[in-house]
Amino acid sequence: MNKKEKKRDADPNNPIISKLIKHNPEAVIIVGFDDAMVGTARTCGEKPVAVYSTNLILERIMDITGLNPDDAWDHYYHEIELGLQGPNAPLLLNLEYD
Repeated sequence: MNKKEKKRDADPNNPIISKLIKHNPEAVIIVGFDDAMVGTARTCGEKPVAVYSTNLILERIMDITGLNPDDAWDHYYHEIELGLQGPNAPLLLNLEYD
């Protein structure tokens, strides 16, 4: 799984992605995880970025790879999260509470 790819590889029929790209063509999309995108967000004066649910990303990783939850977290962190940096990087929302 690539950490990120160009937006032209993202699903153009996804209404969240198409609207995001319209307002921020430089927004980073995590290709292959469209179902984990839960919306967009912006800070004051900035362009919008994608918002992904880490829980949904992890479920997808486990479905695709067969990894257990601990190994899926490790994969997520090293292969996805560490590669997403910069002003157009998505926000990664974790809905679990410890």
